[in-house]
Amino acid sequence: MKTSITDKLKNPALLLILWLSLGMISIFSSFVYYLDTDRTFNWSAHLTDRLPSYILMWVFTPVIYFIAGRISLTRNRWLSDTGVLLTAAVSFSLTHRFLSLSTVQFLHFLIDGKDFEPVKTIMESKFIFLSLSVDSFFLFIITLGISYAVLNYLRVSKEEARITELNEKLARAETEALKMQLQPHFLFNTLNSVSALVYTNPPMADEMIAKLGEMLRLTLRQSGRQFVTLREEVEFVNLYLDIQKLRFSERFTFTLQTDTSLENYAVPNLILQPVVENCFRHGVERTVKKVDILLKIEKTGSYLEITVENTNPSVNDGGEKMSLKSISERLRQHYGDTFRLNTEITENKFVFVLMIPAVEYA
Repeated sequence: MKTSITDKLKNPALLLILWLSLGMISIFSSFVYYLDTDRTFNWSAHLTDRLPSYILMWVFTPVIYFIAGRISLTRNRWLSDTGVLLTAAVSFSLTHRFLSLSTVQFLHFLIDGKDFEPVKTIMESKFIFLSLSVDSFFLFIITLGISYAVLNYLRVSKEEARITELNEKLARAETEALKMQLQPHFLFNTLNSVSALVYTNPPMADEMIAKLGEMLRLTLRQSGRQFVTLREEVEFVNLYLDIQKLRFSERFTFTLQTDTSLENYAVPNLILQPVVENCFRHGVERTVKKVDILLKIEKTGSYLEITVENTNPSVNDGGEKMSLKSISERLRQHYGDTFRLNTEITENKFVFVLMIPAVEYA
């Protein structure tokens, strides 16, 4: 299994090597400077004085990464989040520099027997301490920026992985879905919406992926079944509508009129969703006006009467006739001549009425 760059960056040993390398580069830079002077470069003293600061940065890196994960700099809170981050940066820079100085003095106390008085040293060299704290401040900012980049990369990778997984599920469900008239038009439009939302609105993309995943799971669970209960069919339609609400927001309303006593009646698998989808393909997607959709199910004698209506339809649309013809052919396979299907379209409303034998699901 391949190890990603982000996994490597989370490796404590690798992070330590990275920070020590930066420390050694800083020390080597000083060594090069000393080549043009008459002074002798003391490697031992420079290692003792400089490396503790970078080792402490290694210790603090997980803390900075944690801060980046908790403060997301969202658009509606960027001002307050920036204030919190600046406060954290100042607090970190002073703390980091104090601990670095204390560690260096403690090492000199152990090696050379020098006094261990970090507070006194700071008070006597305030501006040197503040100057070094500014270095710590920018180290914090740089590490924070890298942490945000890693987190963003992980988020995008996760979303892309979820889309890939969804495409795989779609491929597995495609044959059965097409057979049941689960419209590819809707599936591919939804995937396009998800692809766009991954970068502009990740929470909505997450929700849309979850809803579409539920639809596909339900499709796979019911694959091979010619009939399902009315309750299951309505559940599938509701999942479909949840996704359309994310896509079209306030551009349509939906009303369901039915009786719970009808929930256990048998209906052809995925017979309602293509009809409701017509309301979007030839209504919501074709007009700027708000579309009102009604799904009404009632028992009339020995028949289940299913009515689907939508306002502001697109008239003279051949695609709609082809969809309804496909539905009619499916119904004929199940019921022969015992079903009735009628449609009526006016300037203001499209009405679909289906009557099928009322039989309880066995």
